[in-house]
Amino acid sequence: MRFLAFLSFAFLAFFCSGLVKGDTLHFGIDDVKYLPYGQAEGAPEMPFLAIHQSGNKTLFFLASKHGNKAVNQDTFDFIDRIFETYKFGTVFVEGMQYKEAPDKNYENHINTCANENFKNCGEVEYTYLKALEKNIPVFGAEPTVSEQNEMLIADGFEKEDLYMFYLFRHAYLQKQTSKITSEEGLFKLFEEHQTDHGFRGNSLKLDRVYSLEEIKAYYQKKLGKALKFETFSDQEDDPVVDSKIIFQQIANLLLTDLDKNVFRKIEEKFKKSNSILLVLGAGHYSAYDSILQKDMPRKTFVESSTQSKPKNSFKTFKKETRNSRRQSKK
Repeated sequence: MRFLAFLSFAFLAFFCSGLVKGDTLHFGIDDVKYLPYGQAEGAPEMPFLAIHQSGNKTLFFLASKHGNKAVNQDTFDFIDRIFETYKFGTVFVEGMQYKEAPDKNYENHINTCANENFKNCGEVEYTYLKALEKNIPVFGAEPTVSEQNEMLIADGFEKEDLYMFYLFRHAYLQKQTSKITSEEGLFKLFEEHQTDHGFRGNSLKLDRVYSLEEIKAYYQKKLGKALKFETFSDQEDDPVVDSKIIFQQIANLLLTDLDKNVFRKIEEKFKKSNSILLVLGAGHYSAYDSILQKDMPRKTFVESSTQSKPKNSFKTFKKETRNSRRQSKK
């Protein structure tokens, strides 16, 4: 019996070792062309936490909703609970570029967010603040804009396609958040945003501004329909694999490139850290789940709740006990 017990223990130790060999992990991400986005099988309503393990390495994925504190309080509360309950060696957040050295300008931005009670800031800034408070190294997950532009151009897209994608993506977001409510407002946004200093399309250095007629013509040609406010929808830039809609093609490649970049950074940081927290939009999780399940399987989901609970109280459940639910995209 003792011998059988020893064999069982040895088998379990071998099985749980996963990808960890000499404190090194390799996810094999470089050969992946497209990643799936959207609903992960069995995932709860967002925000939720997915915990993946391999040997002594643990990856925590916080699948968040996007928004400021006023509209995203449940995510902010969930972040508090997670930092109270778990210990992390490294934190990655969406929405900012990866930098090895501390970004003092961004830290100043975080202080402004805190002073204004996150009125104009979201869960990314709040996570960054919590990491700073606990002296945890925190990094951005994003490749640089120029790196992403180069990748998309190498994949066959024209600069004009990327310019229009960035312009329309901003407009989709403004309509989704009700900041524009009419066709007149949409057309005015197209005109004004092109000259905005922060407009990502300006990174392409086209040195021109498109007229409204040119924008309408591009939309008609590429999406096969007239540009109308009523039918103008953010579903047109959902990250769909093998889509024939150009904005969906670009969106999928952009997110895949972002997540492949994060996987490479995770491999690097796991050499020194045994516990990493990722805070990304819930739509990213299906991509991570598809890569991680083979060799760094999910241990559990942790579900958040908007109801009042004692500190450190979580509701956990297994993948197979929950029906699939639709998650919003990034």
